[in-house]
Amino acid sequence: LKPIYLKLGWGGWSAGLATRPLHRGFLAMESSHEDICKKLKHALQLRARYRTIAPESERLDSTPVEFSFGEDGLMHVRAKGSNAPVFEPPTLEEYYKDMGELFNIRSFGPVSSFCYQRLRLLQTKFELYSMVSGEAESEQAASNGHRDFYNVRKVDTHVHHSAAMNAKHLLRFMKKKLKAFSAEVVDGKRTLGEVFNTMGLSWTDLNIDKLEVWADKSCMHRFDRFN
Repeated sequence: LKPIYLKLGWGGWSAGLATRPLHRGFLAMESSHEDICKKLKHALQLRARYRTIAPESERLDSTPVEFSFGEDGLMHVRAKGSNAPVFEPPTLEEYYKDMGELFNIRSFGPVSSFCYQRLRLLQTKFELYSMVSGEAESEQAASNGHRDFYNVRKVDTHVHHSAAMNAKHLLRFMKKKLKAFSAEVVDGKRTLGEVFNTMGLSWTDLNIDKLEVWADKSCMHRFDRFN
């Protein structure tokens, strides 16, 4: 951009930029912002595919359900005594395709910058609210009788595999499944024994070192390892 001189209203002179290239820059910024919003909207639509919320009338119904793994490798939920599924889950191919699209959106630079600024804005608004109304909320919470952090009902459906069993229990479970249920179909096509055969492993080859499960300082901020 070449600098040009613009005459100010009070008679002075100031250096400025050519208006036409600057106008194009603004158009590029608006286009980029529009692309960002489209990608974020698409990510929300992908998330909505995996959020199955039953109507209130069905939620009040206490009909027992049963679970079973299908030949496609997915868990299917059916009403007890009925073959009709409660909902149709996406196929594995659709899931991997949607996950790939979400990873691409997440790794897109402008989206990361936009989301970071939005999170900073929300954090700043929360800090301002805490400074203004934090004491009032603390007093209101303390005035509730027989209610504190330790006797409030809490529900957490987020379970880590690392909290389910230790390495020894996991190894024992895998060996038992491989010895007793090696003929069971696990991914719709192959049996459990065939899956391990493709890796060149048998139940006698399994040990804790090959599982590579650990919880040390290398797991800090590494949820790809922690999970």
